[in-house]
Amino acid sequence: MQAFNFKKQLCAIALLNTLRLSALVTAFALPLAGCGGGGSSSPPPPPPPPAPNASPGGIWIGSDPISVMPVLGLVAESGELFFRSQGPTTAGVYFVGQFKTDGNAINANVDAITLPFSIYPDRGTTGTGTLGGHIIERTSIDGGVSITTDPAAIGGGRVWANALTLTFNPQYNRASALATIAGNYGPGSLALTISSNGALFAQDASTGCVINGTVSTIDTRFNMYAVDLSTMNCATEFGVPDGAQLHGLATLDNSQFPEYVLIGVSDTVSAKKSATMIAANRV
Repeated sequence: MQAFNFKKQLCAIALLNTLRLSALVTAFALPLAGCGGGGSSSPPPPPPPPAPNASPGGIWIGSDPISVMPVLGLVAESGELFFRSQGPTTAGVYFVGQFKTDGNAINANVDAITLPFSIYPDRGTTGTGTLGGHIIERTSIDGGVSITTDPAAIGGGRVWANALTLTFNPQYNRASALATIAGNYGPGSLALTISSNGALFAQDASTGCVINGTVSTIDTRFNMYAVDLSTMNCATEFGVPDGAQLHGLATLDNSQFPEYVLIGVSDTVSAKKSATMIAANRV
């Protein structure tokens, strides 16, 4: 008969107990890990970043659905805007303000100033409101404008609204520089000169209108300039009172020959608001 090996039996018992303890520990650890107590679960992914704000800058063109007349908007990268439209007025209106964008939403509080001899249906010539909608950067703006006229002689203070659909004009992508815009412009009775240092002088010999001012670049990547003007004897020609301090935007258009400068300026600070546009060919 084989002798009983006491030492071998003890080793077998010890091994069995070790296996039982290991199984017990595993049995408890698995449910804890499944409940999140094991610390091995991954944190949720961070939310996606918000969409970047679209740039409002551009030369924007279109037509309004009321008059089917052209709409032109000059907008700097900063959001400063100068628009000419017609909408419900008899002969046209300027909109002046500052665009703000939130993602692809674009809106501005604007002053509305009618052109000379133009009125809203309630005979209002100025007002305030909003302009904006949805923008696809460097492509389109779809939205509208809503203006409440200032009190007028007959039925003032009404709201006038219409849709706007605008398309980006790639002329905006032309680089800007004082050397680029400098030169002489005409060829009508108004002779306009922009010097290489940005000084602007214009005079109309037939009316006595005199304009002094400065032109400066805003963002040299784009075809938009800042303009500050003062006028004298220009009320008849441009509808602005003497001494008006006008601020606005200018751009060059070389889609035709000769190219021309387009300037849109306004005074929304004085008691009498005023605005005008000047277009002149390079000579």
